[in-house]
Amino acid sequence: MSLRAQLERRAAVFAAIRRFFADRGVLEVTTELIHPYAPSDPFGRCLRAIDEQGAVQGWLLPSPELAMKPLLAAGAGDIFQICKAFRAGESGPRHRPEFTLVEWYRNHWDYVALASETVELINVLLPGLAETRYRYVELWGELLQMEPFALDVAALAHRFAEAGKPPLPGGLSAREMRDLAFAELIEPRLPAGVVTVFDFPAEQTAMAGRRDDDPRWALRFEVFVNGVEIANGYAEQNDSKLQRRAWREDNQERRVLGLPERVPDEMLLAAMDAPGLPHCAGVALGFDRLLMVRDGRNSLDDG
Repeated sequence: MSLRAQLERRAAVFAAIRRFFADRGVLEVTTELIHPYAPSDPFGRCLRAIDEQGAVQGWLLPSPELAMKPLLAAGAGDIFQICKAFRAGESGPRHRPEFTLVEWYRNHWDYVALASETVELINVLLPGLAETRYRYVELWGELLQMEPFALDVAALAHRFAEAGKPPLPGGLSAREMRDLAFAELIEPRLPAGVVTVFDFPAEQTAMAGRRDDDPRWALRFEVFVNGVEIANGYAEQNDSKLQRRAWREDNQERRVLGLPERVPDEMLLAAMDAPGLPHCAGVALGFDRLLMVRDGRNSLDDG
């Protein structure tokens, strides 16, 4: 396929996404790529924006979330954007340090409704795929015969050996073992088509709301297409006190990991207080991965 044809196909997908949201009254916005604060994620590696004199100008965001939420608090309503995002140390068949995201927010929606809309968009771009739904804990029970918050390390090591995976590294925290087990032992065994997984451990994201009946679980979902993670969304945390506490907990973990602490995003916290972040849900969809799956490629670098 010629370069021109590839660019036309890519542009056609952008146009289809914009039609999808225009038909639903979701407004396209643009926010800054360089932000004064970084997300609190203990394992996230953010890129700094530095000028020619070596002075730090801010952070290149791994998602426009921190910049879009003040718009929501100010009354922007339902919004989306297509933008570049950046993550340090991201390299591999499905990872790049610079990539394209489609991110959107729905006011007064719960995360289940937003997951359904995410699948609707995927079906527009990749028609004919059946959807299967699971809860995170169900996959652990079905595929690993294990409860994620009661880790049997010996049994987990045995599962890795059975799957032909390298041995579990020493010194991993329980959180790291859960993350690694899901990525290495569960994701490769997901069925073909669209798979939506609900209710991930709250430890994995400081920005998500938590279940009232068990705050260990976040009101979060991920969508996979043919085994490739395409989208990650959740009901947004809109209580500034709980958000500040989550930032503090992440910084505690960063200290344990020997990483520098991150300053809480005071701009976001102020917006959450006045006028206040509405009850809403948001999702980020990986545009590059979507095209990779659509084209039947195994790597972002193919084709």
